[in-house]
Amino acid sequence: MIADFSGGDLALPPGIERGPQIGERFPAPVWWSPAIKPSEHLLVGARTVWVESGVSPASIVVEHPNRFGCGEDLVALTNLANRHGAEGWVIVDPLLVTLVELPPRLDPGTQWPEADLETLHDAGVRSLQAAEALRRRLQEVPGLSWPVRYPAGRTLTFVTPVPVTVLRAGLSSVGVSIGASGWWEGLVTLTLGWWHRRDQLDGVAAAVMAILAGRDPAPVTADSYDQIPDDLPRRRLNRIMSNLRGG
Repeated sequence: MIADFSGGDLALPPGIERGPQIGERFPAPVWWSPAIKPSEHLLVGARTVWVESGVSPASIVVEHPNRFGCGEDLVALTNLANRHGAEGWVIVDPLLVTLVELPPRLDPGTQWPEADLETLHDAGVRSLQAAEALRRRLQEVPGLSWPVRYPAGRTLTFVTPVPVTVLRAGLSSVGVSIGASGWWEGLVTLTLGWWHRRDQLDGVAAAVMAILAGRDPAPVTADSYDQIPDDLPRRRLNRIMSNLRGG
């Protein structure tokens, strides 16, 4: 198995090169998860289900978690790759490198410097807490459905009973931009980061509630998300990156 720590919003540290990107060549023929690009394979509960037919693959590629915030079945991927004598590629959000379970005997395609891992971990934890905080608020909104069977990571996926264009207009009032998905009518995915503040999350939840229910969501009990200064990961990250550059 090979991990490609690509994607995400952090710049690569000095001297670190990216592994193969999604659009680049993997040993052919390639079986792609349909969460990455259209293929003959299936998504069930937003998780990849592999259709074993046709030519055996040389490479099998998934994102974990995938673009819908669903945890992929990496045990099934490993077994599938072994049966076909293929390479299994797992593309991992760099913020979650220390926080997601990966198969044993994984050869990383990209390494991050040891000095950066603590900050990367803290930023990842903060991002997961932001996603969970917003999920708790949005689950109060009547009419939303949650199609992801195995939620994981920092991306939330839900389906609204109104057109995405209506939701987009309402969210733009609180500075949130969403695009049309093309997967399902009314599908929205939101990816949270360590830079998002509680008031921003509350603004998103309030806007969705106002559009769908005409009222504000009830306040939630303070949790660990509120106990971390909003700029703590940013300050740590800037310090680490400055040290790496010799600043």
